[in-house]
Amino acid sequence: MTQHVPVQNAIFDPPYVLQGGVKELKIATGWTGWWVQGPDAGRGYLVRPEFYVKRFGVWPHVNVAQGIQSTYATHQGGVFQVVQLPPGSRALTVECQARYHSRHTDGNGGALGTRIGLDPTGQTDSALASTIVWGEWAGQDTGWDGKTWRTLDAHVDAAQLGGSQLVTVWLESRNRWKARDNHTWWDNLLLRAEVGGDVDPPEVPPDLAAWLGRIEDKLDQVLERLP
Repeated sequence: MTQHVPVQNAIFDPPYVLQGGVKELKIATGWTGWWVQGPDAGRGYLVRPEFYVKRFGVWPHVNVAQGIQSTYATHQGGVFQVVQLPPGSRALTVECQARYHSRHTDGNGGALGTRIGLDPTGQTDSALASTIVWGEWAGQDTGWDGKTWRTLDAHVDAAQLGGSQLVTVWLESRNRWKARDNHTWWDNLLLRAEVGGDVDPPEVPPDLAAWLGRIEDKLDQVLERLP
C-alpha cells in the first residue's frame, strides 16, 4: 500500500527564518540549509551561497519557492529535513519540482545542476555521506534549460531502507563555473512510502493449539457417526 508521508512545509511556504541570524540565509520553516565551503572561497570557488524567498507570478496568484544562488562564484549546497516514517515502511519515493537560471555575461551558463536524495540512516552531518541515495542530476549538462518546472526524484528500496523509521531528505544545487547568475528554486515536495507487504502468520499459543486439536478430534468423531 502506498502512503503519503507528511513532510513539514513541503511546499516551501512562508514564514522563512534567518538561519543563525544571518540575513543571507533565509530558509523555509521546517528545513535547514547546508553548503560546502571550499579553501578557495575567497577567490569565488565553493562559496557559501545565499538562500532566499523566490516569488513567481503576480498578486494575488503568487507562488513561493525556496531559492539558492551565487554570483560570479561556484557553490554546492541546499536544504535538508529529517522525516519520521510510518511503521512498516518498505520503500520510499520522493519528488520535488525544480527550476534554475544560470547565465554569464557572455551568454553561457555555469554548468548548474540540481538533484534530490534520501538518506535512510536519518543522518544530518554531511550531504557528502555515502549513505545518501541520490537521484539523477538535472541541469545544463542534461539539456534542460531550467525555464520550466521539472520533477526531481529519488528512490530507496527495502534493502536500502533496512527497517529505518527515519529518513533525511536532501536537496542539492551545484555549479562548476563562476557564472554571473546561478539560481536554483525548489517547490512542492512529495514523499511516499510503500507500507506493509508479506507478513508472517502469528504463532498459535500451545494451549490454544491443544484445544483446537481436541475440537478437531471431536468433530471427526461426530462426522464418523453420521449416516
